Amino acid sequence: MRTLPLLAIAALVAVPLQGQSLAVRGGMNWGTWGGDDAPTDVGYRMGFAFGAAAVVPLADNVALDIGAGYTQKGMQVDEILGTLRTKIDYIDLPIFLRVEMPAEEGPVFYLVGGPTVSFKVSCGLEFEPATGAVVTEDCVDADVKSWDVGATGGLGLDMEVG
Repeated sequence: MRTLPLLAIAALVAVPLQGQSLAVRGGMNWGTWGGDDAPTDVGYRMGFAFGAAAVVPLADNVALDIGAGYTQKGMQVDEILGTLRTKIDYIDLPIFLRVEMPAEEGPVFYLVGGPTVSFKVSCGLEFEPATGAVVTEDCVDADVKSWDVGATGGLGLDMEVG
């Protein structure tokens, strides 16, 4: 599976730069856990997300948006004794379909959506008791996947620089 990130990077680099553009993105991520094993009272962890992409036009106002980025995910559970947070950082490799909302001039709004493959970079557990000091440790023994696949969507604003 280690060849997948290399293939994604190669695809990003191999895109001819005729009519294509490069994009820089950043924002916030609200992550949580789900599934049969997840506690019922799981909350969201807010984290940062940033990266870069190549935008390849497919048709008028439609493009393929292939990128790489860094994102912070995890979850939070609030209990009577304190708050437990899981903080997991990933390298994301998204492949989005991008639909632009045309404008006469100025900034262009767009929607993106598609699959994202994520590879774990770090994982930490943090317990903040109601009274006392915060306790942190690596989640070496935790049952956390080293990679993940998910669906991602978003809204963006495209502006010319320079």
